[in-house]
Amino acid sequence: AHAVPFLVELLDTPAVAGKAELLALLGTLATGSSYRDVHQHLDGYHAERATEAFQAGLRKDLEDVRAARAAVVAGTPAYLRRLAARQADVRAAAACLLSQCAERVAGVEVK
Repeated sequence: AHAVPFLVELLDTPAVAGKAELLALLGTLATGSSYRDVHQHLDGYHAERATEAFQAGLRKDLEDVRAARAAVVAGTPAYLRRLAARQADVRAAAACLLSQCAERVAGVEVK
């Protein structure tokens, strides 16, 4: 989550190449998950998942996932600006990312 504002800032820096890739990375961060959360039901975690240490780690992981998503969603104005980019791949990546930020773009009018 701490790196997300820097990545969003790069989108507004004209000299930075790879904006479509940056938008895709931000989209991945917005929809990320916790390794522990996804894999906790596997047999290898059967004994461990009942421990307080595992549960504390899982809570921390999920907090980090929520923080990363919130940081990505906060960058919505920058993604809206990318809809006017000259490059079709940047416009498409911005639209895709904005679909992950629905709570922030509701009611936004693009001109």
